[in-house]
Order: sequence, then structure tokens, then C-alpha cells
Amino acid sequence: MAPASFNTINKWAHGIADTYALDILAESVSYGVPIVAVPFVNTNLSNRTPFKESVARLRDEGVTVIFGPGQWESHPPGTGSERAAAFPWRLALDLATNGGTFTPSSG
Repeated sequence: MAPASFNTINKWAHGIADTYALDILAESVSYGVPIVAVPFVNTNLSNRTPFKESVARLRDEGVTVIFGPGQWESHPPGTGSERAAAFPWRLALDLATNGGTFTPSSG
């Protein structure tokens, strides 16, 4: 799931499947399908406790979340359009197709 918004990460982690996409994601976790999520959020949102807890929940369920120091990081508020060009599409696709786990040397 990329790019994943603040809202998507939080809803997904808490089982709120109010859209078809979230329903598919929620069910896919139980099937053991390799899922890679790459949040695209600003620092004001990524520093919130609910977001941090949601990322941890998804990781606990086996979702590879490319986010944090040495991975893909949040951006300052108002700079998303500048940051979008660097989005790690290739890394996310490679991990999803190979079922791999992110390590800093991977990307």
C-alpha cells in the first residue's frame, strides 16, 4: 500500500475497513500475502502516538512498513510535493514481489 496516508495506516491497523481497498488489505494480512506499506505523512502526523502505534501493530501482523530512520522518513509540513519525487516505489515493489524484509542496505 503506497503511498499510505495517515488515515489509511490508522484505519488499517485498527480494523476499520470502510472502503474496498481497506477491506482487501485487512483480509490479505490473514492470508499471509506479502504486503508492503510506505506511509507518506508529514512530521506533525508521524510524531503522533496513534500513528506510531498503528505502524507497530501492522508490523506485528507481518506487514513490511518502510518507515523510520534509515528507511523512508516523514517530511516537514507543507513539503510533500517536493518529497514526492523521491518516493521509494522501486523498493516497495521489489519487497512486495520478493516477499522480503526491509534492511537499510536494501534501499
